[in-house]
Amino acid sequence: MPVIDIHAHYGTMPYSLERQTPQQIADLAKAFGIERTCLSSSVAIAVDMVAGNQQLAEAIQGNAALLGYVVVNPNSPEESVEEMRKYLTSPNFVGAKMHATHHGQPLDSPETMQIVKSLLRYDKPLLVHVPDSKGLVELETLAKAYASCPIILANMGNGDWPLALHIAKRATNLMLDVGGADPAADRIKHAVEQVGAHRLLFGTNTPLVHPLYALGMVRDAEIPAFDKERILHRNAAKLLRLA
Repeated sequence: MPVIDIHAHYGTMPYSLERQTPQQIADLAKAFGIERTCLSSSVAIAVDMVAGNQQLAEAIQGNAALLGYVVVNPNSPEESVEEMRKYLTSPNFVGAKMHATHHGQPLDSPETMQIVKSLLRYDKPLLVHVPDSKGLVELETLAKAYASCPIILANMGNGDWPLALHIAKRATNLMLDVGGADPAADRIKHAVEQVGAHRLLFGTNTPLVHPLYALGMVRDAEIPAFDKERILHRNAAKLLRLA
């Protein structure tokens, strides 16, 4: 079964497993049957948005196994809009990424709303990392304000995944990345039961989490094989318009 990883990182992170070149990322993914990996720049997230996005664009150029998210930051809304204009017309950039833990802005702030409104013109999803339950509540406001924008919650909200499922029932444009390092063995089963397998996506959070861990969580989940195939491949292929 081919696999699409919708949540991985490129570039040095102080707590990652190791530094990786683009080819090493692609080779590691291939070893576990992951045919496409969607990356955001850790440099763009934590240090320099413009420089990091440029580094990622250069890293994935010409490698069909690697796709990109353009990182945006509500502390710099105009610059974020320009970054989306620069990259989101390219077929190897599949969406935008916002990491609220790093930028510190509320996810329902006017600046965040401005960025998401501009994202609508590209008809591509927003991948969001939230730091806590407060961020999840803000994310619900954002999702409902822009109901036509697909929003992916990174790592299913981590330890706050029960609240994330509750919110996803009310915000139907919210999709859930089932990756991350939360050890709750039954969270994927609960997600399928509460919001449906059609709204779940596979992400590894590589290189912070080894892909084998994320794959094991899905493959060991007590859900039908067809739902596993949806999570590992079909849903992402449809959302990102991948052949």
